[in-house]
Amino acid sequence: MLLLMRLKILIFSVLFFIAGFSCFACDVFEDPETENGTDPATETETENTESSSLFTDAEIKAANTAANVDYLTDEEKKVILLCNLARLDGSRFAKEYVKPHLKGKTSSAINSLYSDLSAVKNRPMFLPKEELCESAAYHAEDMGKSGRTGHNSSDGTSMSDRLWSYNPDAMSIAENCSYGPSEAVAIVVQLLVDEGLTPPGHRNTILSAEYKVIGVAIRQHKSWRYNCVQDFSDR
Repeated sequence: MLLLMRLKILIFSVLFFIAGFSCFACDVFEDPETENGTDPATETETENTESSSLFTDAEIKAANTAANVDYLTDEEKKVILLCNLARLDGSRFAKEYVKPHLKGKTSSAINSLYSDLSAVKNRPMFLPKEELCESAAYHAEDMGKSGRTGHNSSDGTSMSDRLWSYNPDAMSIAENCSYGPSEAVAIVVQLLVDEGLTPPGHRNTILSAEYKVIGVAIRQHKSWRYNCVQDFSDR
């Protein structure tokens, strides 16, 4: 009887250890939302939202200016679509995309974003420009392979020199760089929130009526998993 009791205690101890290790493994390896990354639940929520969008079919069609180009991926096209929807009606964009993605998170940057978006309506839609997409792709690949961040190329070329070499007719230029996510909603929301930056330059660029054309590229990044480059100009 004593031997049987000891055997039961031993079996219970082994089972307890296995259960404890399983819980530990979940804590370590299950990563539904990484810093600057994409939350799988957010992707599902976004897909569900799109089926009953706050924007009309006509508005989405008008905002989807990159729909028929053959030099962008679907996700890159969606980045342009989302930027255009934010410019079309900031309040509806916040309700449909920003709030579900942030899931109740709050900060001074997030609060200021909601305030800024509430004042945005009927800004001109970005049109894709192939030369800007080439500039964005060059920089995203350069940063991805070198593991660098920022706007200057790894060979020291400045952002302005690079952008004007691809688009010499431009008068005004700007560039946004996102690091971490590869999914369009996460990229655009990250740039609009602009956490830690004062003033929020990425947000201001996306919402500015000064810029009319855009180039987008999403590439893998050596240190940040992915990086997205947006290049803008007035023409």
